[in-house]
Amino acid sequence: MKTASDYCFGSSTDDVYTYLLRKTRLTTPEACAYLREHHGINLAASTLAKMRCQGGGPPFQKFGRAVLYLRAEIDKWVSDGLIKPVVPVSIHETGTGGLSDGTASIAPDQPCAAFAETL
Repeated sequence: MKTASDYCFGSSTDDVYTYLLRKTRLTTPEACAYLREHHGINLAASTLAKMRCQGGGPPFQKFGRAVLYLRAEIDKWVSDGLIKPVVPVSIHETGTGGLSDGTASIAPDQPCAAFAETL
């Protein structure tokens, strides 16, 4: 399988990333490299192909047989798919982390005491 470095002159990760940021439309292997380098999401080309058939993937365009992804649409797809940051709450401890019945003792919008110190 071709990677994004096969499409550009430099083979370093920085060169590949710069190359991908210059392009508006990305092929499937380039879209995978962009997702990995820009968003930290590691998807195989076969996964994107499956998502094209079954749904759930980023919007794409076709030019003849070529499948192309708009970089802006990939960014939007990722941001729409991300959930609100989750605050870790232990359901096994009592007191500040959780209640004995397993329910959280803090409101969902409030960070737990251990996590609040880092904010």
